[in-house]
Amino acid sequence: MNRETIIYGNKLINEFTGLNKTNFIPNQYHSSWDWLMFACNKWDNLNPGKGHIKQYCELSEELDNNVTLYDIDYAFEKLIKCIEWLNSVSKF
Repeated sequence: MNRETIIYGNKLINEFTGLNKTNFIPNQYHSSWDWLMFACNKWDNLNPGKGHIKQYCELSEELDNNVTLYDIDYAFEKLIKCIEWLNSVSKF
């Protein structure tokens, strides 16, 4: 994973979690399972609208599969893809 992906992903995830609005802004989602799981948990607790349930469920399953590979890079990159999709369909 290159530096640009790490910077972009950390920023994107930080905005998604809402921590960018606080004084404490972690930039370690790519290297800390604790922080990455915090963000994944937020993803799992979304309530997609009726028109987005199928895609959301597919992305959630892919994210879960990547997390169970125990490779933080795969999980980090998949969460980035999930958040990008969420942003493309607007906020729920």
